Amino acid sequence: MKHLRIAVFGYHKLGIEVAKHLAPTPCELIVIDSSDDNLARAAERGHATLKCDYTDDLELARAGIGRDIDLIFCLLPDEAQNVFLIISARALDERLTIVAVSDSPGSEQKLRAAGADKVIDPFDIAGRRISDLLVRPTVVDVLDQTVFGAADLEIAEVAVTREGRLAGRRLLDASRLAGGTLVIVGLVRSGLERELRFALEAPEYVLTPGDVLMVVGPAADVLAFRAEAAAGDAQRAI
Repeated sequence: MKHLRIAVFGYHKLGIEVAKHLAPTPCELIVIDSSDDNLARAAERGHATLKCDYTDDLELARAGIGRDIDLIFCLLPDEAQNVFLIISARALDERLTIVAVSDSPGSEQKLRAAGADKVIDPFDIAGRRISDLLVRPTVVDVLDQTVFGAADLEIAEVAVTREGRLAGRRLLDASRLAGGTLVIVGLVRSGLERELRFALEAPEYVLTPGDVLMVVGPAADVLAFRAEAAAGDAQRAI
């Protein structure tokens, strides 16, 4: 069976995440960029690479647009660059599937008008993730980490336990314990109502066992904070 051939244009923060999560899937992936440094980083991670000037239709055709590329991700660092790439790629192949990412509110319309089939809006996705947390607190990957991934960030829950460091502390003090790399968005109070309260609205709230904090930050720091929060007085004294 023929594998889907996918090209990721732009090996920056978002492109790195997209390529990383596509690599294990049954597709033929190539990273395309005009920067030698970016391509070197992609090659170090085991990706097939190609240097290409996206403003040159001949180079796009050489890269496989209009021939054997089935899908492209337009992840260049500037919206105008992505619009230009979309227009050029669409002119070369009407059947090509084009995915782009909106980098500001209102840019989706421009990208769709240029010819993108799918425009991913991180603002909308983040809003839906927060809405999901309001209804059902759970560990949620920010922007899904696959196509939408914003690198290392995640929304996660940290439980307040009877034995841990958080019980009896004010929410404000818990924010200080989290350090500068994490943001406590709010908490879901223990009890039947399971209502989310935003941290800025209740800094003096005293945490009780069963409460759940909603934090945003780098995955490694979330894990460290969760371990710190679970450590009891005896463990801290060691």
